Amino acid sequence: MNEAADVEEGVEASAIAAAKREGEDAKWEEEEEAAAEVVPVDAPATGEVPDDANRQAPAAQTEEQFFEYKSSVVVDPGKPSSATAGNIDSLHSINSRANRPHIVDHFTLQKPSSVVRFRGADCRVYGDAGSQMLLEEEKCEDGPNRISVKERRGSGYGLNMLRGLYTLVALFMGGWVFIFGLELLLFVFIDLATEFGATHTMERNDLAFVGVLLSVPIFVYSFGLVMTIVGRFVADTWAGHPFLRTFGSWTSVITEWVMFLFYLCIPFIAMIAGLFSGDQEWLANTTMTWWASIFIFWAFFAVLVVHYEVQAALFLIAEAEGKPEMVLLKRLARLIVKTQNRRFAGISNESYIVDGDTEEPECGNHTRNPDEAPFSTYTGLYSRFTQLGCVRCLYDTLDVPLRVWSLDEARGIKTFITASSWSLEALYCRDRSARTIAVVRGPSKVTKHQAASSFACLFLGSFAWLLGAAGILVWFNLPSGAVAVIVVFIILCLVPSVYNSIYIYKTYQSLLEASRLADEKRSNSQTERGSLYTVKNTNLALYQVTESFRRTSPRDSFCWTIFAMEIVFFFLWPFIYLCRSKNAVTAVLFFFLSLFSLLRHYLNPVVILTELGTFGNLGNRKHKQNALLRGDLADVHTDNEWKAKSRLSEIVSTISSGKVRTFWSIFYMLLVLFFIVVATAAVAKGTKTAGSTANERLIFSSGFAYEPQPHLQYPTCQLKKGLDIESNDLGLVASGEVADSARTGLIDFGFLANVAYVDAGEHTAFLLDKWFGSGEAVEQEDMVNSFKKENGFERSVAVYKFITFPSDPQHGIITIRGTQTPWDVMADAQIWLAAGLFQGLRALLPAGTAWTGILHTLIRFVTALETENIKKVSYYIEIGEFVQSLQQNGTYTNLQVTGHSLGGGLALIAGAQNSIPGIGLSAPNAMLSRETFSPRGSVTEDKLNQLTFNIIPVGDLIPMLDDTANLYQNIRCLAKPNNFTSCHDSQRSLCEMMYSCGSWGRPVPCECVEYEYDAPTPVNGTTTSFAESCKQGRQEGELK
Repeated sequence: MNEAADVEEGVEASAIAAAKREGEDAKWEEEEEAAAEVVPVDAPATGEVPDDANRQAPAAQTEEQFFEYKSSVVVDPGKPSSATAGNIDSLHSINSRANRPHIVDHFTLQKPSSVVRFRGADCRVYGDAGSQMLLEEEKCEDGPNRISVKERRGSGYGLNMLRGLYTLVALFMGGWVFIFGLELLLFVFIDLATEFGATHTMERNDLAFVGVLLSVPIFVYSFGLVMTIVGRFVADTWAGHPFLRTFGSWTSVITEWVMFLFYLCIPFIAMIAGLFSGDQEWLANTTMTWWASIFIFWAFFAVLVVHYEVQAALFLIAEAEGKPEMVLLKRLARLIVKTQNRRFAGISNESYIVDGDTEEPECGNHTRNPDEAPFSTYTGLYSRFTQLGCVRCLYDTLDVPLRVWSLDEARGIKTFITASSWSLEALYCRDRSARTIAVVRGPSKVTKHQAASSFACLFLGSFAWLLGAAGILVWFNLPSGAVAVIVVFIILCLVPSVYNSIYIYKTYQSLLEASRLADEKRSNSQTERGSLYTVKNTNLALYQVTESFRRTSPRDSFCWTIFAMEIVFFFLWPFIYLCRSKNAVTAVLFFFLSLFSLLRHYLNPVVILTELGTFGNLGNRKHKQNALLRGDLADVHTDNEWKAKSRLSEIVSTISSGKVRTFWSIFYMLLVLFFIVVATAAVAKGTKTAGSTANERLIFSSGFAYEPQPHLQYPTCQLKKGLDIESNDLGLVASGEVADSARTGLIDFGFLANVAYVDAGEHTAFLLDKWFGSGEAVEQEDMVNSFKKENGFERSVAVYKFITFPSDPQHGIITIRGTQTPWDVMADAQIWLAAGLFQGLRALLPAGTAWTGILHTLIRFVTALETENIKKVSYYIEIGEFVQSLQQNGTYTNLQVTGHSLGGGLALIAGAQNSIPGIGLSAPNAMLSRETFSPRGSVTEDKLNQLTFNIIPVGDLIPMLDDTANLYQNIRCLAKPNNFTSCHDSQRSLCEMMYSCGSWGRPVPCECVEYEYDAPTPVNGTTTSFAESCKQGRQEGELK
């Protein structure tokens, strides 16, 4: 009973307290409404502190003014505050709710704050259930109330793990989008080369070539924006989707359930359904469902971003024009003109040093005082050109230069560097285009040691980049001339950064001098002002600012002419060509990417924000205003208005512009430049090869042999099961005994893979006789040429040979040359680029192997963009048709195919497609790419596991592309780590196989000694040295 009475008493007391608070709140609101004027915070001229009871609080204050108005600021231990004793003395107490100022959440916050009444005091909460920042009012019995600023970090392992899981899936989805974009650009440039007549399938088509070329800007621009949105989506996923919460008018509950549905519920339902149905592929189906679910959610996210961006642009243009009722078509027209105006206007930049006491400028004014001149003014060549008299028909010169505001100014963002916020690495990695304000006087000022460290770090960082790049070049044994050229280029790139560092240091010294002069000025006026702080304890911020002004403006007719040309050349022409090329997938994709790019380019709110310098009344539909001025409505009055401004602030700062957007733009431009160089080289060289290096290097010496090494041999030194080469004259085995027959060894396929690089004709015949014995192996050059002529492959750049054995008429081996021409490089990328990128993505992501089961399907989605022209020039199609022609001939029932590098990869594909053994040397694999080959289903996992074999030198990067099948053999590579490309050398691999497995009567390559292998042992009474024998063999080879 006593407990019940206590509860009832507590409830009654709470009710009384609540009623009392309501009465106080009502009284406070009445007093606030009755306030007619505001008493300044500064003390009277006499220096006396006014009685708080006789003062009135400001009717409305910003968040910065709130801290200035309170009596003190208290922070957690170990976290110093910039507030000083002088500041604290200058602040005034608040003893009544009537004097409590307003706190306005700025729209740059990720989430609005919540006000909580707890134990008789107000607490304002920022953040989410994890990390929180608290502004808590604390009552003091012996003095005025104070505001404590507290921070709670950490959201718990459970929440972090769940968000980490979501983020990993989002990263994987974003990786697929990235790979999709790269593959699309690659296919575009392959199509460019084919349309220019660089291959055998088509004649040159200049109109089509131009059409493909003009599609590149749209693809580059759109994928740069797409990847920026992907990055923002991933970051928003990790943060718990605060950005997504600003979308729409739905509640946070709906947002949370939608995220739960796409991120976890749908994949979980798919997994449960697969398990209960006994599906053996339930894991692959679950991961595929998960990927598809996140992709759909991201697409929805991207569409909403574009929607709100365009919506904001249409709203702001009406305010900028002072016509809220402007019709849609008129808004679109004005936005297009203003976008072109921003692009082609003549701009000049002026730099100033601004005192922290300088008042905020009025609309359109400079940040500096009117009587201060800029210390630096810069006008670019283009801006000077627009001021010439000969172009006055295109440009108008403005009588009064128009201020161009930065996004930071429009968003009201300021970054302060104090002694406690200073960080060496953060300062070095900062965005140098952002306005940074350094505190140079007062207790919180940046110390001289910190400033010196910052400048030293800038110098050392540039020097470290130079030394690191030079060290890498030297480590790779590049020629000294090449190293010097590259180092000079790097120095030229670093000169602006070093110059900027020197300039910043001089500016810092100027700021200190300006601070000293300001101190003297304030000291002289201190008595007159009568304020409660001293110059000594005041934090003063001085900063350098660069402002832009529009000097000239293009005329509307010029803007519309450029707009029409862009639409015709960059949209209509490429779109018509893509439609006529019968590639519906690419045509539809181009249309939507073009629409996406045009909307974001011409209806961009950044254009209006840089002109207005404010977000205006965005989100406040009830507000009507004829003329919008910067500074109006700096505070947000409604929840919808805060949402709209917060959303747009995030879009323009992290998607429309910013470092991420700049990074992706530069990346795709460099990628296009690389593709242009490769495609141009492919078109210029055509079917010509780069010269046969193997023709000069394949020199053999007879009478010498390598005995098998005493360590365990490679299990595949001798191949069996359909890989025999029967020969009556295989030469001497290592023991000196004559062999009547022998199994085909790794060395035989290694030799044949090298022969593919040799010029056809007498030299090939000479090498075959040297290796197998006179007349034991014959190159069928006429058969290959006849096939190419009959099937339209006369101009093909694919190089392969067909070797037959007279002693075994049913046996034949096709050997395919590897990469030697720029077109070969594009052929490599066409087949294996997607697989290699997905392997990299899988390796970077934790638990990335979980996605292996669906990678082949995702790669198939990417290659769906291939046009018919690209498919026709694929090497594997020609090789496959040649194998089929031999099989249909009926003579050759025992066919094998081999090759090195690209040729080895094609050998694996052809072997699996045509059900014959395929042996590759340093070959890229085909397991992940198996569903991309035409006809679909011709290359299966079982065929790759049963019919293909890959010889993989350790340290060779090429055979790491794609996943290996079940049958492969790793071999050593003695090359040094800084010469890892040598591990891809087919001749080195042949020497390794011969040295480890034994030569088995085959002649030994003379280059083996150059590769740091021991000299072979003389056999059969050989008296000459290996070096002399090689010299003689080289002379014989030159004669051939």
